[in-house]
Amino acid sequence: MGTVSVPLKRFFAVGAALALAGAFVAGCGGGGGGGAVVASEEPPEASPEVPPPEAPQPETPTTVRDEAAQRAEAERQAREEAARRAEAARVAQEEAARRAVREAAVQAALADVQRLDLTWNLDQVRTSGAYGNLVRASGGAVHFGEGVTIGFIDTGIEPRHPAFADGARTVDEVLLEGEGDPRNDFVMGGYSHGTAVASVAAGAARGMSTGALQGVAPGANVRMFAIQLGSGGGRYKSASLDGLKGFSEEFAGHLRRALSRDIDVLNMSLSVNGLIDGYSKEELRGHIARAFLDAAAQSGVGDKTILVWAAGNQNGDECAESSDYGCASGSVDARSVAVTAGLPLRFPELGGHWVAAVAVEEDGAIADFSNRCGSAAAWCIAAPGVHVPIAYFGHYDGEPVFGEGTSSGTSFAAPMVAGGLAVMKQLFRDQLNGTALVERLFETANKKAPYDAESVYGQGLMDLAAATAPVGMMTVAAGDRVEAGGAALRGTGLALGRAFGDGPAAALAGREIAAFDALGAPFWFDLGGLVATA
Repeated sequence: MGTVSVPLKRFFAVGAALALAGAFVAGCGGGGGGGAVVASEEPPEASPEVPPPEAPQPETPTTVRDEAAQRAEAERQAREEAARRAEAARVAQEEAARRAVREAAVQAALADVQRLDLTWNLDQVRTSGAYGNLVRASGGAVHFGEGVTIGFIDTGIEPRHPAFADGARTVDEVLLEGEGDPRNDFVMGGYSHGTAVASVAAGAARGMSTGALQGVAPGANVRMFAIQLGSGGGRYKSASLDGLKGFSEEFAGHLRRALSRDIDVLNMSLSVNGLIDGYSKEELRGHIARAFLDAAAQSGVGDKTILVWAAGNQNGDECAESSDYGCASGSVDARSVAVTAGLPLRFPELGGHWVAAVAVEEDGAIADFSNRCGSAAAWCIAAPGVHVPIAYFGHYDGEPVFGEGTSSGTSFAAPMVAGGLAVMKQLFRDQLNGTALVERLFETANKKAPYDAESVYGQGLMDLAAATAPVGMMTVAAGDRVEAGGAALRGTGLALGRAFGDGPAAALAGREIAAFDALGAPFWFDLGGLVATA
C-alpha cells in the first residue's frame, strides 16, 4: 500500500485511534475464537514527541540581589545629583550676593564721584567720567592713580602740605644738584613751583580747607627730583647753540637719575627760550648732547617712561631783537613749541613716549601766552592751563605758609596730562606700555571744533572719559595673541541646556575674560555673566 501523507495534528489523532483499536481487538481475541487484525504492508511512522509547555521557574536569589543593587545605585546617583544641585544653588546664591554687594559698592562710589567738588579744569577734560570708569572696573571705591608713580623734575616739593600729607601714598624728594633744598629759594614768583605743579597732577582734596583742590590722580605716588630753575621774565631771546649744548649736557644727568627710579610718567614743567622751528636738524645734532638724547630715547627699554613737557609760555613776549626767529613783529609769534618740547622734530628716535602740552582757557580757547603746537602737532595735546587751582607753599614774614591758590602757564597744562596718563595706566592694569598709552591719549582726544585745528591744538583737547572707555567694537581674542583677531564680545557666550544646571556659571563666577577694543586696549568682564542656561 502507498504511504498516506497526513498533517501532523491529524496524523497524531489517527495514530491514537489505531492504537486504541488494536488494543481492543487483541483483548477480545484471547481464548479460542480467533479473529485477526489485518495490518498494512508498511509499518506506521512513529509519532513525533511534542514537549509539554515549560512551567514558570521561581526567581533565584542571584536575580533578587542584582535588582536590589541596581535600585541602590539609582538611589545613590539621585542623592549625588540632589547634592550637586544644592551645591550649585548655594554657589549661585553666593555669586548673586557677591554681585549685589559689588553693585552696591559701585553705586555708592559713583555717588561719591558725583559729589566731588571738581574744579573747572578737571571738568573740562571730563575727569569725572574717567573716575566713573575706574570705579566700574574696580568694583567699588578706588584711589585714582593708585599704584602709578609720577615723577617731576622741578624746584622741589613740600610734602607737609595737606595736598600730599594724606598718608595714602608715597611722596618723596631727591635733590639732584646737591646745592641744598631749592624749596627755600622761591625763585618762581615767591612760591614753590614744584609743589604747585605736583598738586595739579596728584594733589588730594583730603585735609584741604575748601575740599576743592584735587589733582587729576590724587592717589598716585609722587617722586620729585629737585633742581634750581630760573624765574623767566625779561625780554625774549632764543637760546644760543652753545647754550643748548650746556643745558643738554647738564640735563642729561638729571634725566638718567630720574629714569633710574622706577617712575611711570615724568613731568617737566620747564622750557628753554627758542622755538623748535628756529633750529635746523644739523645745528641741533651738533649741539644737543648725545648723553641727553640717549637718556631721553631710553633705547632698549621695553616699557619706556612717558616724558611730558610744557610747550612754553613764549607767545607774545617782547623780543630783545627783531632778527630773532619768530620776532619779526617785535613780540614772539610762537607758532610752534619751545625747543625742549619739540626735539622729536629733529630727533625722531624720541617719538612715541614724548608729549608736549599747550594751555587752554576755561572757554577752551588757546591761552594768549601759550605756544602753539605747530610742527610738533603729532605729539602735542591741549589741557587747561589758566587760573588752575594749585597747592601754595611759600613764606610770609619768615614763616612757612600752606595754602591754595591759582596759577597759569603751560607749566600747569603739563601735569594735567601727566595725571591723566596715570589714571589711564591704572585702569588698564599696567597692560599698556607707555607708547600705547600716549597713542591712546592722542586718539581719544576731543577733536571737535575748535580742537580740530592741529596747528594750534595738535591732537586736540585731552578727554579722559573717552580715553578710559572702549573704542569701537570689543573682541575676544581667538588665539594667544590679540593681533590674531577674534570674535565680537556681543556675540560671545556659552549657551547650555538645562541638564547643566547652574554649575558652569557658578564655576566661572568671579573669573574674568579680557576683551579688546579697536585700539587694542583690554577691558575685563565677568566670565560667569557670559554663561546662559536654557
